[in-house]
Amino acid sequence: MLRLCQLLSATVLLGAVAFAGVSCNRVDPNAPRSEYIEVYDSLDDEAEPKTAFSISVKADTTVFYVRTNVDPAKIEVEWQDASTSPWAKVVGVEQQGKGLLAVSVAAGSRTTYGYYTRRSGMLMIYARELNLGSYITIHQGCVARFANDCANFKYGAADPNITDGETIYSAWNSNQKGYFSTQSFGTGTISYLFGRYGYLKLGDALGHGACLITPYTNDIAKDSLLMVSFRAVAYNDATTKDNNKFTVEIIGGGEYRDFEESVKKMEFTAPYYDINDPDYPANIWNDGEFMLFFRGTDANKLSSNTQIKITAGSLTEKADVNSRLFVTRVYIRRLDVKVDEDYFEMNGGSGIDTILGLTSEEREDDTIIE
Repeated sequence: MLRLCQLLSATVLLGAVAFAGVSCNRVDPNAPRSEYIEVYDSLDDEAEPKTAFSISVKADTTVFYVRTNVDPAKIEVEWQDASTSPWAKVVGVEQQGKGLLAVSVAAGSRTTYGYYTRRSGMLMIYARELNLGSYITIHQGCVARFANDCANFKYGAADPNITDGETIYSAWNSNQKGYFSTQSFGTGTISYLFGRYGYLKLGDALGHGACLITPYTNDIAKDSLLMVSFRAVAYNDATTKDNNKFTVEIIGGGEYRDFEESVKKMEFTAPYYDINDPDYPANIWNDGEFMLFFRGTDANKLSSNTQIKITAGSLTEKADVNSRLFVTRVYIRRLDVKVDEDYFEMNGGSGIDTILGLTSEEREDDTIIE
């Protein structure tokens, strides 16, 4: 009996040792794989692999570099986005050396006018039979913090020189007042801000000035750089041209990025629309798209109280010369220096949008990739 017990014990011990040996040789499913596919935006020795990139808002072809130890013949590359007609496509995959591929992606411009809100797609680089891949998010444009294209204003006529039907601020509905606030003229209770058909009018024909103010936006407190864009043009008719100067001020925290010192308010010049153009009034916004840049500093941080105020004319006394200004498509967007393009540098600072802004000159429609 003792002999039998000893044999059984030895058998169990050998089994345990054998099991332990099998366990030690088992592949850990959570261990890093030896194969890799890594994507870079340059061949710089200090470049790091990324899973997200931003590309130009203008039509362009961008090259991404893929480092891999997988047989290039096994690698496939595809583009995917949510648009009915894809806004980008893969136009080339070239081997540039052992373990190095260059993948070219062609994208159309974000729009044919000054619109910069982000859209995204996916660059998929994978080896199907190895169940291995890198899935790269490609962004075009930046994140919006506030947006109103004034499509919710349907008062009066599209022609800025027809005043019938335009509606003063006090008669707006609560939804419209939620998008923009204003300031009363002088010591009174009236604001001379009017809703029009797809845009707003600041000021009137009696010399009153007016302003519009964007709402409080909590997420701005998380930001360090902002880009504000809008359209603005000045009133004119066959005999009259209004004062076309207006100011834009950042209130509640923040300052212009254009200066070393702290500046919170700047004056700009709005173009006059051409009433004799055969496309009038459809083309009144040509050359009237603006983009302005703001920053937060240690002494003047952006905050949830940050607002943008656009003012035409005086808010305290009637002027001899009218300052009627038409404004639409007001956007505030955050900028991330690690992700987004440097629109400040591209545009040469705050002013007329020279990147995607509408222009009176003909420009090829390059928004779609054929």
